[in-house]
Amino acid sequence: MKKMFIFLTVAFTCCGIANVACAGIRPEPPQLLGGRHYLFFNAGMLLNTSSVAGISTSGVGVSTGFIGSLGYGYWFADEWSLNFGAGIFSPEANIDRQGASSSTVMPIQFGLRYYPSFLTLGSVGRPFIGTSVGSYFQFGAGTGGTVVGTSSQAVLGAQVTAGVDIFASGWLRFGPSVSYHAIGEFANARRNYSGAEFSLNIGFFF
Repeated sequence: MKKMFIFLTVAFTCCGIANVACAGIRPEPPQLLGGRHYLFFNAGMLLNTSSVAGISTSGVGVSTGFIGSLGYGYWFADEWSLNFGAGIFSPEANIDRQGASSSTVMPIQFGLRYYPSFLTLGSVGRPFIGTSVGSYFQFGAGTGGTVVGTSSQAVLGAQVTAGVDIFASGWLRFGPSVSYHAIGEFANARRNYSGAEFSLNIGFFF
């Protein structure tokens, strides 16, 4: 599943570059980003997890390595941008003889990205590196017999990212990125959520 996702992401990125070049489209030069705003959506997979759906005599369990986020950013200079994002990853659900339970993690982060001008890919795109910090919230809910319970907890975390923004038009950008999440341990979690992420980013700037 992860290999297929990575393959499709790379293929989509390559096809996008080829389409821009072959169509003769000249996107607005990346060096003119200062003062612009952007909205973005990321979707990917955590590389230290797996997507599993299992049925056994004791119950049914579903866990995924999916990660997705929505956010807003502002280029306050041609090489620098500030961004804010909120996401969700590793949703899980289990049903067994004891009851049902579900959990998910939601990060809320503020970050900074650097787009070095000497790495500009002509008018097509620009690589970047970035970092963000914030809170990672874990929410859980469960039932057992006649008892229904919910829980929530938060820990500090940070994310380091490297990727490339490809400018397909004067308002659309996309590209792959690789990140690493360093997350504190949740008190009642069955595992540590820290790990690498591979994702595809799609954004609109104005």
